[in-house]
Amino acid sequence: TLTSLGKWAFDECSGLTGALRISNSLTTIPEGAFAYCKNLTGELIIPEGITKIYDYAFVHCWGLTGDLVIPYGVTSIGKSAFSSLTALDGTLVIPDSVTSIGNSAFDYCQKLTGNIIIPVSVKTLGTGVFGNCPEIESVYVPSTVTTISSSSYYNALFYKCSSSLAIYTNVANADSEPTGWGAYWDYYDSTTQFTINYGVSLDVYKSTVGITFAPIPLGGFNENVKKQDVEQKIKIQTNDGDMVIFKKQEIE
Repeated sequence: TLTSLGKWAFDECSGLTGALRISNSLTTIPEGAFAYCKNLTGELIIPEGITKIYDYAFVHCWGLTGDLVIPYGVTSIGKSAFSSLTALDGTLVIPDSVTSIGNSAFDYCQKLTGNIIIPVSVKTLGTGVFGNCPEIESVYVPSTVTTISSSSYYNALFYKCSSSLAIYTNVANADSEPTGWGAYWDYYDSTTQFTINYGVSLDVYKSTVGITFAPIPLGGFNENVKKQDVEQKIKIQTNDGDMVIFKKQEIE
């Protein structure tokens, strides 16, 4: 049973093709483990038990598609971990176990779409985390994020995303932003700032953008989940702590 990988274990293995199946026995994805494996295809399934995804883990894996669901239990996502997954064309789900997301973690995921909730567990967002992701429709940034690194416009959190990107936060107003939110965090480019929707609760945000379920519900499995409540593949924590994947047609 494979229990560990070295740094840059499969770096630039362009001969690797097809779907990537990661061992359930791993607890971390090391730095650069699958970097530049540009001929891997299909959806990236990160198994349960992973607690850390290090820098450049999947950078430039151009052929990976579908949703990107970070499993519950991951506490940190490293710098450029998923950068330049240019074919990734689903939605991103971040669980409430994540506390930090590194610089450029998801930048140049140019087909990543949907609505993204930054969970309240996240305290630190690096520079340009979602830079150059023009298909993302909206993002919710809670006031519990204490640090958003952005020393200049070109490493702003949403640099060169769609100019119509809707950004929501429960922070009351611009004057109430945490002191650790960099001066350029909300810039689109060198001269333009996004319009921020301040004072919005998470529930109001979900209602506004049409999210009818929590991507990773807290407090255990909800026995009242119905088919019509599940609009995409998601992960749900059961009462005994297991993580399972449900598809819409499988939930009765």
